Amino acid sequence: MGNIGAIFEQGTDEIQSAFKFAMLNHNLNVSSRRFELQAYVDVINTADAFKLSRLICNQFSRGVFAMLGAVSPDSFDTLHSYSNTFQMPFVTPWFPEKVLQPSSGALDFAISMRPDYYQAIIDTVRYYGWDRIIYMYDSHDVKLYVMDLSGAKEKQTLVAGATRPVWGISFLSGPSHFANMSHRSKRNS
Repeated sequence: MGNIGAIFEQGTDEIQSAFKFAMLNHNLNVSSRRFELQAYVDVINTADAFKLSRLICNQFSRGVFAMLGAVSPDSFDTLHSYSNTFQMPFVTPWFPEKVLQPSSGALDFAISMRPDYYQAIIDTVRYYGWDRIIYMYDSHDVKLYVMDLSGAKEKQTLVAGATRPVWGISFLSGPSHFANMSHRSKRNS
């Protein structure tokens, strides 16, 4: 039997349900599983580093070999630090916008289930030779990452009625050079 620690913030009911469903399916599939998994689940409502440290140590005392969870960026920093210090994998559906890499150059034991697909988007635009695209995103880090990869310059324009931020990308001299970014975001009332 393998022990897995799971840490979720309050309000992540859908993710918790998906986790429970996956655990149940794995444990019921006797023919293809190599071992049964035992989950130790904690639901938190704080980013207090001291409380999180106690919770993580409690998970370690249970003999977990990996931790999973969906937590706030503040909680993630603490979990990430413990994960790297004790070389305990921490799997999460997403990373917060800014993730500090280990300063020692050691391996990073935090794993995001959401792949980095920004370079694939840029490669697709270049492959098809598109001179304009509209890219919808839901966090500021995506805009910065795409601009960093493409070398684009920022130009902001507010448009009424937009429900999500949208970047229109135009190319100056073909798809190999991003030149103009037009930002449209929901107008603050």
